[in-house]
Amino acid sequence: MLDLILIGLTVASLPFTVVAVARILSPDYFALPARRLKAASVAIIVLIGVTGFLVGQFNYEFTTCHEYDIAGDDEPSNCRNVPTPTPAQSTSPMPSKTQ
Repeated sequence: MLDLILIGLTVASLPFTVVAVARILSPDYFALPARRLKAASVAIIVLIGVTGFLVGQFNYEFTTCHEYDIAGDDEPSNCRNVPTPTPAQSTSPMPSKTQ
């Protein structure tokens, strides 16, 4: 029973903790004059966060496994394998200039 009470108090104090941390990390946000500016700044932050999450989740649409190898990173499980061109495939044939 005591555990449930302590969990409830912790959950109830979370909004106050979040506001306190936000006031410490970004005091200028709370000095913005209009609610519209505050809402716009929060919307921009959320948009950037969601975009970053989606790019990370669907990285196979943006990067290939070869790019992770070049960077020296571990390949994620869902990276896209693209066959690397052989030297014969990567050069275009040049017409010969024999006469």
